[in-house]
Amino acid sequence: MAYEGAGIWLFRRLRALRIFETLPAGFREQLRAQAFAAAMRGLRVEEEALETLRLLGGAGVPVVLIKGVARRALAPEFPYLDARITNDVDLLLPADRIQEGYDLLLTRGYQPTDPDDADRRDHHHLPALWNERRIAVELHATTSARISADAAWGRATEGGRELEWGNLRVRVPAPTEMAWAAAAHAINDMIVEGHRLQHFLEVAALAGRRPGLDWTLLLRRTGESETFDQESGKAYPPAIARQWLNGSLQLVSASLRPAALPPPALDLESLLGWRLAILGTRKTLGRALCERLLEEGVRQLIGIDPQRAPPGTRPIYRLRRRVAGRMSRVAYRAWRVLSRQSFPVRFRGTGTTVRGDLR
Repeated sequence: MAYEGAGIWLFRRLRALRIFETLPAGFREQLRAQAFAAAMRGLRVEEEALETLRLLGGAGVPVVLIKGVARRALAPEFPYLDARITNDVDLLLPADRIQEGYDLLLTRGYQPTDPDDADRRDHHHLPALWNERRIAVELHATTSARISADAAWGRATEGGRELEWGNLRVRVPAPTEMAWAAAAHAINDMIVEGHRLQHFLEVAALAGRRPGLDWTLLLRRTGESETFDQESGKAYPPAIARQWLNGSLQLVSASLRPAALPPPALDLESLLGWRLAILGTRKTLGRALCERLLEEGVRQLIGIDPQRAPPGTRPIYRLRRRVAGRMSRVAYRAWRVLSRQSFPVRFRGTGTTVRGDLR
């Protein structure tokens, strides 16, 4: 659960199902500590977000909450939406006001989190700022390098709405826009980490109540080249985003799954089963091999090329990496053949076995 980033979600689900206290004490305490630490971090981020919003609002600078702070603001309406860990404050501002907002924070005691990064202007957000609370604040002109600032602002405001959060009136995007931003961010930034459970749970929470998401719009977005490989800049085929969205729907009640989303469907159960198997033997396999198996297993499952060696890598190490990647894919294919289609989760030494779907 630590690897999947789903500690808060699991802790809440087990308590809601009234089975948390029946599980082994060691497991309960580890999960409780993991969930409480993440929740405390979330509260600190929320405190920082509200203070930043007061400063920007006082100067009349328009702001839309995005990413983690938007999830927290909408959590009362979408159960478990705030279960994903939130580490910083992300705010979307109009392109013609973002520098004004940035300069305002600088005059109020904020400073760049990384002084060497203070002059960077080639990303979709300005360099992160923080103050004595040490929670990073990122002011975004857009939500992706592939989306213009005007288009991003239009998407965030069209169909979005205002709500009360921390005694402030704040603006959040429509759930469908949040779902697409979550999917694209997960795929674009680090595609393997983007296939961890925490990312799927975010979209599942948004899709898990009526009237649900606009799947016609989401399907159209999968074909607009907004998901891409960061290293090469090459757009992923639409199938990558479609199967990712299918993966999130496996966590939603069948009655809320749309018929409009066609295959390919991501085999989420196999993905989680593979990672459970590898992490369970990591002490035997060693860290380097464990990481290669985890990486290439995901890439094999979703249908993308092996990870490339970093530029400047010596030929011998490039060859070793290529061979290790191929062997890892062979191991994954063999595991899928040999493993059962539905795997149980056993708590060692207790005889307790939990079966059933992930909902």
